[in-house]
Amino acid sequence: GAGMNVTVANVYEYQWDGTNPSPSDFDVVILLNSMYPTYVYDMPVSGQTALVDYVNAGGGLIITEWTTYENLYYNGYTNMTDLLLFDPNQWGYNSGAGTFTVIQDHPVTAGLPASFSAPSHAGNLGGVKPGVSVLVTGTVLNNVVAVKEHGDGRIVQFAIAGNYMGRPFTTPEMQTLLTNAATWAAGASEDELVAKVGVNNLGYNEFSGQLRIDSDFYSELSDLTLAVGEIKSIRY
Repeated sequence: GAGMNVTVANVYEYQWDGTNPSPSDFDVVILLNSMYPTYVYDMPVSGQTALVDYVNAGGGLIITEWTTYENLYYNGYTNMTDLLLFDPNQWGYNSGAGTFTVIQDHPVTAGLPASFSAPSHAGNLGGVKPGVSVLVTGTVLNNVVAVKEHGDGRIVQFAIAGNYMGRPFTTPEMQTLLTNAATWAAGASEDELVAKVGVNNLGYNEFSGQLRIDSDFYSELSDLTLAVGEIKSIRY
């Protein structure tokens, strides 16, 4: 429904060696790692190295739990720790239904309400590493969504496991988050709107009002003041 072409690898994470398929064929890689036994067995070093090279070269990566859990308790992903945004030493488990709150405007949170209900979910309630931005917090998990630009690429990590204690990614808000995360991580170019506003002087007064821009991907309301006979160009 989001207009994206999705390919599901026919191997588990611990069977992926970086070639089956190659990440270079895609704009974004999603590392789910949320179903036993994927978080018990480590990804081959060749696969981890491929992901590091891929992100450094401009690829997008989306990660969910139990990736941080595996890093801490099963010594997994040690060859790609720089790509993991949550600090494994702060890892902690929690579950339940609650509320998610957007704390930072960002392309990943575009179109979301300030807060929304979160159905039953489980995951990591720990903190993030230095240099990582948290976009969404929660009442069950402290930091729900985190982002970072790494090398020439972009990473989004969710503290949630997708198919444990409910199906949290099936809600409209979470689907918006996932779609936005994929779009941002892919480095999709932002469209540009150019608005040129002019006024003809029919009297002696300055114009004072507002300009509203609306599209399917961007919305903004700006104050606008024009002197008599003035023409302004506003670029978005």
